[in-house]
Amino acid sequence: MEVVQTDSLFENLRGLIRPEDLSRKTGFAVKTIYNWNYESKASDDIPRDLFVNFRGKLFIRADVFKGWVSAKNPAINWEIFD
Repeated sequence: MEVVQTDSLFENLRGLIRPEDLSRKTGFAVKTIYNWNYESKASDDIPRDLFVNFRGKLFIRADVFKGWVSAKNPAINWEIFD
């Protein structure tokens, strides 16, 4: 996987996003995103493959995030993230 450095959140669906970038694009607090990482180890609600640790940094898989949120809210308009 490659790290996505772009203004379009889902331009490369196999890309990785830093928690700070996801926070800026979605409005979720950075602390909430880090809590998801912690809770994903014990919760069946949060996809376990949502997070990737690389060289001591946390990344979110854009494709998994989009699928997870879409499953919870099918009416979401993803165009707002482009």
